[in-house]
Amino acid sequence: MEEKRIDLSTMPSCSRYEDQYREYMEVFKEISHTPINIRVVVVNPPGCWIPLIWWLDGDVVGSQNFFPHDPIVQKVLLTIGKEQLRKDRTLLESLCCLRPELADSLWKTEMEWLRAHHRTPFNEEKEFIVTSSNSHYRREVLKYMEILFTEYIPTKRKCILVPCAADKPYPSPLHRTILDFLPQDYELIVATGVLGLVPMGLWDVAPHYDAGIPNQWRVMETVEQWFRMWEYERVVVYCDFYTEAIYRGLMGLPLMKKVFVTPIGIYFNYVDLLNPERIHRLKMFLEDEGEELDHGLVVK
Repeated sequence: MEEKRIDLSTMPSCSRYEDQYREYMEVFKEISHTPINIRVVVVNPPGCWIPLIWWLDGDVVGSQNFFPHDPIVQKVLLTIGKEQLRKDRTLLESLCCLRPELADSLWKTEMEWLRAHHRTPFNEEKEFIVTSSNSHYRREVLKYMEILFTEYIPTKRKCILVPCAADKPYPSPLHRTILDFLPQDYELIVATGVLGLVPMGLWDVAPHYDAGIPNQWRVMETVEQWFRMWEYERVVVYCDFYTEAIYRGLMGLPLMKKVFVTPIGIYFNYVDLLNPERIHRLKMFLEDEGEELDHGLVVK
């Protein structure tokens, strides 16, 4: 097999950090762009860089302690090998968080560099932990979002947006409570920072993630794209944390009625959405549509 060697015995050094950072990134870009029939060997890389080099199917000869966490990462790598790490996306993401050029390069491999040559493994996982923003670009997540926007067709013209839950698969206790009195002409859709939106028809399709990392942008972007695609008559929002993101995603879409049962704003704590008074208020707006204020845009 043809071999390409990248010698990092002398690390890139530039007068400006921005230029030096770019040189760091070029190493991983070069590996990513190398066809899979060519063996890449990296000589004396920093210890922190080895996990991503392995993920890109590169081999390593020697190493150096260049960054503060290099010795720690090398101790971790003593207990695992290349093949084991290439099966553990969660560990890879966690180790890449130690250096900005690694987190950046991992994102680039998913979204840009590997369009021509796929050097990374894909062991599809139904369940995974969200470790960082890179988890939002796992292939399992991107595959689900492709299904959402290209295959799923809503069957109702009214919907209620509710928050996600740690318990998976859905439904959570809140979802079950709402489903017990949800009118037949409504669809229940879960708003999530990882998957954007999960309609009931995709609950069995969606991966089961465990996340403590919010992503308002994913919610806002998905809401805007989804409700621009499909003409719902009425959207009822019964959320806490992502209420602001949903509002911003919907506010440029004037044709449908948008009713916020919970106040719009940024929430730092979870709201008890199973509170009987809040549930009663929700039922009012679902059953007889209540008294809509501000032309149906917001109900406080």
